[in-house]
Amino acid sequence: MTKAHKQTGKGVRDIWEEAINTYCDKLGIPEEMPEDAELKIPAPKKNNMSGGKLVMVRLTRRTRARLVEGCLREDLGGRPFISDALNDYFDGLGIPRPKESQEPR
Repeated sequence: MTKAHKQTGKGVRDIWEEAINTYCDKLGIPEEMPEDAELKIPAPKKNNMSGGKLVMVRLTRRTRARLVEGCLREDLGGRPFISDALNDYFDGLGIPRPKESQEPR
C-alpha cells in the first residue's frame, strides 16, 4: 500500500476505490448498480482472520454495491475479494507481491 501511495499520490480510500472498481470492470460488473443493490458484504467462507493487518475503508455506495456483486459472482467473502482486487491493482502498477500469501481463502 505504501508503494502504491508513493507511486500514485493517492490515499488508502482512493486506492481501494480504484482497485475495486477496476477489478469489477474486468469481471463485467456494471458501473451503475440498481438503487436496491445489496450492500451487505458477504462473510468469509472460513472464520480465519489471520494474515496481515485489518484495514477498514469507507467506500462509496456505488463501489460497495459493485464489491458485493463481485463477491457473489466469485463466491468469496469481502476480505479475499478486496485482496484479489488490490493485488491486481498493484500488479498493474508493477508493485511486486509479497513472497507468501497473506490472505487465506
